[in-house]
Amino acid sequence: MLNTSFKRVITLTVVALIIFLSLFLIMNINNPIPEVHVDANEITFETPEELDAAADLIIIVSPSKVYGPRT
Repeated sequence: MLNTSFKRVITLTVVALIIFLSLFLIMNINNPIPEVHVDANEITFETPEELDAAADLIIIVSPSKVYGPRT
């Protein structure tokens, strides 16, 4: 059986870890999603197979802000 002082050390360690992880998560909640700006050309394909054959990498994304008219 574990003695009471060892149980206290384990309990305090677990509580300290929970508090530390909670604070870490709370501090990272307010970080905004980073914006990435990329210059690109638009190429259209008739079928997904044509796209797959022509592309090295296919990324599916969605805008985080309203997409306004281009200038």
